[in-house]
Amino acid sequence: MIGPTYRTITTMTFKMPVYSDEHASLFIVACDADRIIIYSNAQEDALRLLPLGFNKDEDRTDKIVYVLQLGNDAEKTKLLTALRDLGVPFGYAPAGWPPSAVFELFREHGLVGGLYQQIFRGVGGFIRVTLDN
Repeated sequence: MIGPTYRTITTMTFKMPVYSDEHASLFIVACDADRIIIYSNAQEDALRLLPLGFNKDEDRTDKIVYVLQLGNDAEKTKLLTALRDLGVPFGYAPAGWPPSAVFELFREHGLVGGLYQQIFRGVGGFIRVTLDN
């Protein structure tokens, strides 16, 4: 498993905001060692997520939740790349290991790359930014 490393903060280019909305429609809320969890507001997202192996969490009634159990880092790398390619934003939080921090860690190790979207809650709604290497 890939673990955290200490590093010097480097400059990133980003565009802000490219999207702002009171409610985020689809985003990755967790990217743990053994699973990825995505929140959705639309049933149509199943058409994009189910082919990747995600399962709808039928126990949740307050929102649409998709979960994918992971086996290893190679599988996680493949899924992070596929979700980035679909334009699914990676959640950000100021503490812990949010999905965007996991993506950045994998990028530092050369496992993923390219532009990706990060989403966080700002004043008045969610703000989506696009981050580059």
